[in-house]
Amino acid sequence: MMPARRRASARAARPDSPSPSGRVEVFGDPAQEVERVLRAKIAPYVETDGGTVSVQRIDEAAGLVVVSLSGACAGCPSSVVTLKVGIQRALTSALPWVREVVPSEPPREPDFGFKL
Repeated sequence: MMPARRRASARAARPDSPSPSGRVEVFGDPAQEVERVLRAKIAPYVETDGGTVSVQRIDEAAGLVVVSLSGACAGCPSSVVTLKVGIQRALTSALPWVREVVPSEPPREPDFGFKL
């Protein structure tokens, strides 16, 4: 029981960590809000696979966030899943004004060197 409490208090002490409810501290600037969620919840997982995620554009009125996946994620067939299931879910749960996350470029089909 004691180690779990220590982890929870250490998490609460970090400014870029979400609160126990999953919400991230809200700032006046939407770009700061999105960057904080990406750093806290998404970047560590994407970087583990050799990729990076960066925000290209934010339209707070429309609830739209446009992101770019680069590195290993740029050509990965699973990048759409990463975008919708990982990034969009994290942003919409932490920031109520976010409704949709879209890629800055359409996903590329992998080239395996032969045709089916």
